[in-house]
Amino acid sequence: MRGDGATARAIDTTSGPGNVVGAMMSSLWRERPAFDQTTVRALERSFTDVLAAVTEPPAGGTRTEDRDAALRQVVRHYIRAAVPLGRVTAEAAAREAAVSVRTLHRLFQAVGATFAECVRDERLQGAMQDLAVAPDSVTVSEIAGRWGFYDSSHLTRTFQSCLGCTPTEFRVTSRASGGRPVVRGHPPTIPAADSIGS
Repeated sequence: MRGDGATARAIDTTSGPGNVVGAMMSSLWRERPAFDQTTVRALERSFTDVLAAVTEPPAGGTRTEDRDAALRQVVRHYIRAAVPLGRVTAEAAAREAAVSVRTLHRLFQAVGATFAECVRDERLQGAMQDLAVAPDSVTVSEIAGRWGFYDSSHLTRTFQSCLGCTPTEFRVTSRASGGRPVVRGHPPTIPAADSIGS
């Protein structure tokens, strides 16, 4: 797992600010089943703020960059969870991250991407995963629909544009590699520092 500035450092949880982070994290994990989804999301955002406040910035980085990276991660996690459920809007993602829509767009512009590209990339990642592991009885059209593409032609155009192959070619290559998605790299708009694991 690759880390970014907010997750790649060890934190001493025995005293000081690290103790606050450790206690809060343990409490959230322990009590999470008792909370409704709205409360869980609010507490997770608060935890992200506390974590960002106590971590030191990396060499050459700033707390603002760390906070922005953490916010992009929150948005990407939201997008990944929301994509299979239907339309993903900037307004809903901004609400999830507790920022304005303008700030949401600025977060992605700072790394040379857009919110729409991020949504497309998460849809593409989901389709790639399904193509790699779904049985042949699951058609490319069904996978396209599941991940919010208009139809299989839309998915094919996206694959050709981003990955240089068709979904069917990707499926065959992935199956030949034992079900592991084979990609020449991340789709071009996923900043390496912001990619999230499956």
